Amino acid sequence: MSTLSQPAETRPQPQPRHCSPRRTTLTLAGTDLLALTVCNAIAVYGYLAIRGRYDPMLYVQLWPCLLLFIIAYDLVGLYHGVALYPGSGLGPAEELRRGTMATTTCYLLLAAATFVSKTSSQYSRAVFLIAWVLSIALLPALRASLRSWLARRPWWGASCAIFGSGEALHHVLHVLQRHPEYGLKPCAVVTDDVDAAAPARHDLTVNRGPEAPADLAEQGVTYAIIVIPSQTRDDLLALIEHVGQSFQHILVIPAVLGHAAVWANSRCIETILGLEVRQNLLLPVPRLSKRLTDLTIGVTLLALLAPAVVAIAGLVRLTSPGPGFYGQMRLGRGGKPFRMWKFRTMYTAAERLLTDTLANSPEARAEWERTHKLRNDPRLTPVGRLLRRLSLDELPQIWNVIRGDMSLVGPRPIIAAEVAAYGPTFSLYGRVAPGLTGLWQTSGRNALSFQERIELDAFYVRNWSVWLDLHILMRTVPAVLSAEGAY
Repeated sequence: MSTLSQPAETRPQPQPRHCSPRRTTLTLAGTDLLALTVCNAIAVYGYLAIRGRYDPMLYVQLWPCLLLFIIAYDLVGLYHGVALYPGSGLGPAEELRRGTMATTTCYLLLAAATFVSKTSSQYSRAVFLIAWVLSIALLPALRASLRSWLARRPWWGASCAIFGSGEALHHVLHVLQRHPEYGLKPCAVVTDDVDAAAPARHDLTVNRGPEAPADLAEQGVTYAIIVIPSQTRDDLLALIEHVGQSFQHILVIPAVLGHAAVWANSRCIETILGLEVRQNLLLPVPRLSKRLTDLTIGVTLLALLAPAVVAIAGLVRLTSPGPGFYGQMRLGRGGKPFRMWKFRTMYTAAERLLTDTLANSPEARAEWERTHKLRNDPRLTPVGRLLRRLSLDELPQIWNVIRGDMSLVGPRPIIAAEVAAYGPTFSLYGRVAPGLTGLWQTSGRNALSFQERIELDAFYVRNWSVWLDLHILMRTVPAVLSAEGAY
């Protein structure tokens, strides 16, 4: 294998590793147990304060049963055992699905146990229902918050070595270092790249030689990632066998970068390994559930926010000449144009202001070419700048959601002039309705480059599911409150 064929003496001595998968897993399990305790306490004492007539000690005595949830989470792969690599490498949507299913199953088992033991009459069904709803909603949020807080700690997750070369290697390094919350922390690269400065720019040790896997394992590296899409079958198998002598866990990155499939399952046919990818976009039931969800939430939000919409539109008109609403033609499902509504946030002479700014400022022109946004946009009115900062300018799009032009979650709605930048990816974009929120809005918003937004939109379409929508909706609220990348 060429990656391991370099002489050993060219390999720098690896540094000690401090990641602790055991501590990471115990922290995750402890947080889940604490969250379950809080949810059940709120359900018991909250309902008691409202209208309950029961002895709360009946529920306090059931506290040891919460350990059943931790066991269930471990069985579905959320922890992968206390001494092994933690399950934080799961995709957010898949983790949400597994956690929701496990939580629901445990509450059903508790309800069945009270029925079989003939003690169900002593317990309030409302308390169980409230506790279940709170657990479904709060556990993923608390787990995500914990990861964001602890991800930069030196002991968090599992240290990993990456075997690879070329652009694929740099892409994987970029993703893992940008998302430390997944728990895979690159600490060394084993490569035959002549340009060793490329991995070095990620602050990683570059290793070479056939003894590299054993040396890294001795230093405490517990996970190996193989990223070599150009290798032949025999070379790749030889590398996996060689690396497998030192590492308990090996992740092999397929050759098709950028085409991740959250819902792919491995399938073995005799000696052939394949990936089965479920095309959710072709399944009628998920599409129907998405539309029903859009209608239900859209109508509810419009009814609740109607007074605020009227007030904001009036404020826009009072503070700058022009209408309160602004409609712009965007491309929807199948590339069909529709009018997307927003609160007007710009002056009526916006295009002239933009042209003058780009002509007179090379810095602004470079920023516009890179992101199609301007941090100090001269077109924005003072009220418009505030509305964008708080993401309130998009509230009128609820009407587009009800009409079916848009969805609550989907790719960012684009204009016709941006189709060329999407290239072949535009065919993916046209498969679903654009969204009021989406992956790029919850992953940095305007701080992302235009190409990164396109990649996130493509990922969403390829991996669309109800669970991914729920994950994005849950992340939208903290993203809006933090105002990260909003301008």
